[in-house]
Amino acid sequence: MDFIKDNNPKLIKSAKSAIGDFPEYVKEASQDLSDADSSAFADSINREFPINNKSNTYLSYAYYKSASIKDVDIECKLKKAASLHGIEKDIQDIEKAYTAKQASESEISKNFALSVNYGDEEGVRYYYPVTDEFSIEKSARDLDEDFRHMPIEAFRHASLNIVKAARDHGVSENKIPSRVMNSGWDGDINIKAANVAVRQRKDILGESAAEVYEEIVKSASVDTENAGDYINLFIDMDRVNGLEYGRDMLNPYEAFYSGIDKSAAKKQANAYVLVSEAPVPIEEFTKLAKDKIEKNFSSEEAELLLQTVKSASEEGGIAASEKLVQFPKQTQRRLLGEIIK
Repeated sequence: MDFIKDNNPKLIKSAKSAIGDFPEYVKEASQDLSDADSSAFADSINREFPINNKSNTYLSYAYYKSASIKDVDIECKLKKAASLHGIEKDIQDIEKAYTAKQASESEISKNFALSVNYGDEEGVRYYYPVTDEFSIEKSARDLDEDFRHMPIEAFRHASLNIVKAARDHGVSENKIPSRVMNSGWDGDINIKAANVAVRQRKDILGESAAEVYEEIVKSASVDTENAGDYINLFIDMDRVNGLEYGRDMLNPYEAFYSGIDKSAAKKQANAYVLVSEAPVPIEEFTKLAKDKIEKNFSSEEAELLLQTVKSASEEGGIAASEKLVQFPKQTQRRLLGEIIK
């Protein structure tokens, strides 16, 4: 589909809205290309995106960007045609307009838990602001009330962002409704809890249906890296069976992801540096290690070890530990001995 074949002008209108007024020469765009050679199109196979003159090339590129098409060959031919027609600057202006548009939308979305793209005519709408403690608590309550009126996937996405924002702003977990907190919990895969969800479905749907759920959980237990795919299957089954989530019917996200919280575990790990497998608080490590290293290690060793101190200060305990583990065990033991003296 291109600007000629598409009878709906919304993408071209959207492009004009993003770019501003089109150049004067665009008015000369030719619509009848039935007799044109295939080389007159950036997509020669489908005879789309005409590039036979500068006006068609401009509109083809504007439509290409507005439709968010990703095709290296087509884009390359469009840009080559723009160079031949002497409109490179105009094409660059289109690029800048869409880069700015995407950056603006990305910046705005950081302030909301959920964004929904309704298409070019209505655009992107944002829901559940998370800019401060008051808005986070209110959005959490509003989201909880909207639970029955939105897809579970959207509820999970919004819950994740609200829980993260609550932690970033120091909002107590007690202020977040349990349904939002549980659905926004970013924990490790919890097979035991997933099996609880299976038993809940067995009570309602019977043995036969439960066997399908059991197979999904079994597969997820041995393929945790792709757990999201199995959760989607679980959700599809719930929809087929017409299940409604509640206190006695866990939604798949709060069941599967109810293990140890990943962000909390990472934060905890980042607060320590492992020196010869012993956890040393990062404050103590950065305070003592530099002086101990400079006094008790050769210049060559010290130069390398001091890089771990820098990593601890700038990146945290995990990064420093990853560097330290590459040193000989004897060096690590010496460093630990000096720190704990």
